[in-house]
Amino acid sequence: MKEFLSEQSIEAFRSIINRNPDATFIVSNEGTIVEVNEGVTECLGFQKSEIMGSYYKDLFCQHQLDLIIQYFSEVLKGASCQYVAEAHHKNGEIVYLQIKQVPLFFEGKVNGIFGVAKNITEYRHLLKALKESEERYRLLADNSLDLIQLINLDGIVEYASPSHKMVLGFDPKEYIGKWVFYQPNGDVDDKFRTVFMSMLLLRKPFTYEIKRQHEQGYPVWLEMKGTPMFDEDGDFKNMMLVENN
Repeated sequence: MKEFLSEQSIEAFRSIINRNPDATFIVSNEGTIVEVNEGVTECLGFQKSEIMGSYYKDLFCQHQLDLIIQYFSEVLKGASCQYVAEAHHKNGEIVYLQIKQVPLFFEGKVNGIFGVAKNITEYRHLLKALKESEERYRLLADNSLDLIQLINLDGIVEYASPSHKMVLGFDPKEYIGKWVFYQPNGDVDDKFRTVFMSMLLLRKPFTYEIKRQHEQGYPVWLEMKGTPMFDEDGDFKNMMLVENN
């Protein structure tokens, strides 16, 4: 570290590094890790002594070396960057790191790189599980005989199941992008509007008998069940309507 920083800079950066809850590091222009904090142990499992002096690029998976080298080169030119990379944990597992890097300037020149790494592996696994869950739900919805609509918080239909064509005669695309209260024949159900808005405000499910009109003109009575949906943080995300006869 002393090779490219003044004594005052050394103390300032040590203070920043040691007080940061995430893994922080300083890398020389040649790519050698010259300083890390204790956060690296929680992030990658290695002790400081095992990391110091090693090459920064050696922490990452082989298939991402070109990406790592590219970003490293950009920072040495004076740019800052942020990216996600796969790294080797001491236990042999692969972890995902969200990395931010900035150049360190000394006497007008870049003399090293300062970086912060956050382990986002659990978050990535959660996103993957959520995506798989959504894909399974979409598969079920696409093959359901019930009418299923997914409504965003603005009251706009984001998804309408293919069963709309079989039950009502209308292509599901007829509903997507329109108000949840929309009916192709122009009917307005004020009571349904009141019930739906109540669910939106109270965030509670409801059951309602609604009259739809088939594309050929005859009425279709359906039992509608509205369910508020929440994300993993408990925040109100959207609403699902399921109708069957």
